[in-house]
Amino acid sequence: MQNSGQVGGGGCSLPQVHTNLMVQVTYGRTFFVAELIGPIIASEKHMEKKMIYIIGMSHAINVLKAMTLKEMSVTHENLSEVRSDEDFFEVEVAAIHNFNHKVKAYIVSPKSGWGNVAEFSVNKNGNIKINAAQGYVNLIDKIEKSNSTEVYSFFNGNEHSALSMIQKYEPYDFYLPWRDDLEFLQGHQPVNFTIIRKQMQDALNPTIASLILMRTNLPNVKIYHVMPPPPVESAKSIKENPEIFKSILESFGITPFAIRYKYYLLAAEIIKNSLKPYDIKIVDSPKQAENSNGSLMEEYRFAATHANEKYGSLVVKQIQMGASA
Repeated sequence: MQNSGQVGGGGCSLPQVHTNLMVQVTYGRTFFVAELIGPIIASEKHMEKKMIYIIGMSHAINVLKAMTLKEMSVTHENLSEVRSDEDFFEVEVAAIHNFNHKVKAYIVSPKSGWGNVAEFSVNKNGNIKINAAQGYVNLIDKIEKSNSTEVYSFFNGNEHSALSMIQKYEPYDFYLPWRDDLEFLQGHQPVNFTIIRKQMQDALNPTIASLILMRTNLPNVKIYHVMPPPPVESAKSIKENPEIFKSILESFGITPFAIRYKYYLLAAEIIKNSLKPYDIKIVDSPKQAENSNGSLMEEYRFAATHANEKYGSLVVKQIQMGASA
């Protein structure tokens, strides 16, 4: 059983358990062991109507709004105040999308009481132990286990922003080993990549754990994780709608885009390499929404870290393409 993986050309070691998998999951006082033996069974192609599930946090909101073309009861403004239901809700897809599949969704609210949803640790034998919220375990059980089912995860997505948005007292920069074309900003303190990597791996732990647990319980379902939009380049645009960063931005500046973009790329690489052994595919940010330097185009910006419904429409098309495959 392997216990590490590599990211790009940078030698990013990650805790991984491959297809011979034993996962210990604990929540509350309950304990169980789930086991997947042998390679994950590939989903067969079917012509019948598929069941699509969308689950995640704030980055799913404008995608769902674009999908329905209607106002939703959950918005970016009230997400922190709305309590999530115990089950998925049905999504009425607008006819304009010509979407021939049934869609259900679930938005995880901070008031759900799920905390980080799930977290993992790796023991000395290479087994993964996952601590998960009971509500999340129950929700996974409600997903149809057919091989014509597809799940699109929008779990978290702001880890890179939380780590990189605010300018530090002593500005620093780092090199991405597999992207030597990216500049190192003059006048910034160099920080060893291994420190940044560990920082990001820890931040991404809940997202990776949530998806590993989902795969463990849904071995034959197609699972996709949708990457969040890339960072906005303009500091002025960020200040216009700073979201949770409003108060701290009054005392600190905004980290240059070049560094925030490296954090974004690192997050994407860690997630891709961590989930690949579990046959969880990644849906990248739509390229038509990105500038040549990788930043999010202004016309697709909603706020400091989120994209708008126009961007959401592009993601809906990506989901359509996945469902049609």
